[in-house]
Amino acid sequence: MLKRIEDIDDELYDIFQNHLSWTHCQLSNQQTSTQTFRIRNKELTIHQNVSVLSKKGVTGTVVWDSSIVFSHLLDQLDKLEGLEIGLEGKVCMELGSGCGLVGLTLHLHNAKHILLTDQEHTLQTTLKNLKRNLSGKELSSGRIVCSSFQWEESTDDAISYYLSHHFKCVDEESAGIDCLVACDCIYNEHIVTSFTKTIQKICEWSDAQKRRTKSFQPTKVIIVQEMRTFEVFEMFLMALTEHFIVDKIDKQDKGLEQDSDAVQCFIAHLKDTQSQ
Repeated sequence: MLKRIEDIDDELYDIFQNHLSWTHCQLSNQQTSTQTFRIRNKELTIHQNVSVLSKKGVTGTVVWDSSIVFSHLLDQLDKLEGLEIGLEGKVCMELGSGCGLVGLTLHLHNAKHILLTDQEHTLQTTLKNLKRNLSGKELSSGRIVCSSFQWEESTDDAISYYLSHHFKCVDEESAGIDCLVACDCIYNEHIVTSFTKTIQKICEWSDAQKRRTKSFQPTKVIIVQEMRTFEVFEMFLMALTEHFIVDKIDKQDKGLEQDSDAVQCFIAHLKDTQSQ
């Protein structure tokens, strides 16, 4: 079930009253070199670089609960009435791809093209896991691609150039991005503004491409985020709802095989595309 976020104070009260004693990493074992997940009847083995996790600024070398929840939730999103989020044949982009579990899940859902982005040093782990779980033919097909993207420090022009360059190389008649995914990209208050500005710019660029097609559908953003502090979550929701129509996904009625009460899921699209 989708719940439209209209009153942030009520939403925050509801979230934190119902999750007063949440714990982090309920699902992920970040102390082992590998973890195994079964997604869509396929076993995925994910390598983790545990040794560098304690280094300052390093976040994407182990699997976080948000990625696990997303991977199991995606099957259920296909069934939500009116959502039209089915990913088969669609173009997807992920921010903060980390160990690659989300990207592999998108691949298993038969997305047409998947752009996985992160910092250069983190993408080494991403690529290692793609090679571990995909055949040589799948890797060489160009359906799933890794690319360095420093969105925290990028200007609007730099983001537009990056997107135009990548997607024009994939398809000269590129019609934008169908689905933008971000799992656990917000881990402190300093990143909230740059994150929301980045997804806004990506959606503006993508929607401009998509308006050239006969049947315009705005770019959908799926954000799966682990709660850490009230203040950071409040900043995130306030910034997100300024420019986006945001729906919260009620996971309670989804019967997920793996879930965490610390993880919240949202689907959004730009406000100015709601009635188009």
